[in-house]
Amino acid sequence: EVMQLPAHKQVSPALATWTLAEAVWASSYRSAAKGLKAMYGHQVISHESVRRLVLEMGQELEKSKAEHLHNPEGTRKAKLLFLEVDGLMASLQREKKHRRVEEKLLTVHEGWQPRHPASKEYRLVHKRHFRTQEKEFWEAASRFVYSIYDLDPETVVVINGDRAPWIREGVGYFPRAIYQVDPFHLKRDLRAIFRQKEQVLAQLEEARRSDATGAAFLGKLAEAVSELKDPKKRRQGEALLKDLADIPDAVVDYRLRLQAMGLST
Repeated sequence: EVMQLPAHKQVSPALATWTLAEAVWASSYRSAAKGLKAMYGHQVISHESVRRLVLEMGQELEKSKAEHLHNPEGTRKAKLLFLEVDGLMASLQREKKHRRVEEKLLTVHEGWQPRHPASKEYRLVHKRHFRTQEKEFWEAASRFVYSIYDLDPETVVVINGDRAPWIREGVGYFPRAIYQVDPFHLKRDLRAIFRQKEQVLAQLEEARRSDATGAAFLGKLAEAVSELKDPKKRRQGEALLKDLADIPDAVVDYRLRLQAMGLST
């Protein structure tokens, strides 16, 4: 009572904090308990108590996040915002039948800058992460963004992701948003279709970087697909063309599109 420690708690707040840090750094609950024992010279806390603390903190964080997202009132301002979105298939453990769930992930940031003035490595500016398994991903994810940012009608949001339909839906949740087909995924698909055709790949990349409408890229892609001799590769190319038909500008380098909107890049 004199030290004003929480009632009915066997672990003090400071020890709980350090235990949680050990649980993150160590490879297991047992390793965390052993790390504390090595530091203090005697058994401080059992591995089961480490596990209980981690679960309790996880529940508190989930509750706090839910309350925060229920009334999102962000205050941070940004002229340009990037949302990197993807899905990760994860196998569930301790299940009688093999089951997998899709964890949907979002990283929001304001661009990137060198780690130091002479660095060739970069870091994301004001990076924040969000993840959920909810089907209504953007309902929750947009609340997360709005809980950090106060977006005005002039703020441009660039949503970058593969061609999954659920990622494209994000443009409807922000006043001024564009969808960008992630260049890594696009180049990977193109290389699979036009393997060892370096000249074709170079022409497609040039078209992607030179025309803000995407028409030049789709025209080059259609021409290249029509010349494919392999039936399997041609089917893959035609499927890609069909998928991109209604979003031609989304394949274009986003900087060209921002410049066309009168923004400095």
